[in-house]
Amino acid sequence: MKSIAQVFEKAMLGAFRSKQSKHDHESSNSLLEIAPDGNQLNKRVAEKIVNDYGLALQRASEINKSEMERLLKDLNNGKDSPDEVAKGLKQGQGRYHKLFTLKVDQSLLPYSKETIREAIELLLQYDRDPNNIRLLKEGLRYLDSFV
Repeated sequence: MKSIAQVFEKAMLGAFRSKQSKHDHESSNSLLEIAPDGNQLNKRVAEKIVNDYGLALQRASEINKSEMERLLKDLNNGKDSPDEVAKGLKQGQGRYHKLFTLKVDQSLLPYSKETIREAIELLLQYDRDPNNIRLLKEGLRYLDSFV
């Protein structure tokens, strides 16, 4: 079964068919494009931001999967105890809490959370496809997982 991040990324890439040039890829950490009306965020830039965010979601999913596999291995090998895992969850902090609550390091994001939020909200104004709208809204919800 595919992760939500993979589904989101595939849908966003397919929906917008954004082709990234070498220059676009190199400048993915900053908004250098300006729309003709002087606004920094236009539909094309927003599509690129959302596509890059989809890739970050995929990376986050891969990291989470790897961490979960490591945790299960450590539990099976006796390196970590179920009591230790339960304690971390109960205290609401640490490796296990982050893992089970799907919290992800914010440094994986290609742009600030606010920039990504603005891009998604802009695309929601344009898109009429119910599936894309649902995925964009889910993308907004997942943004809160990055801390």
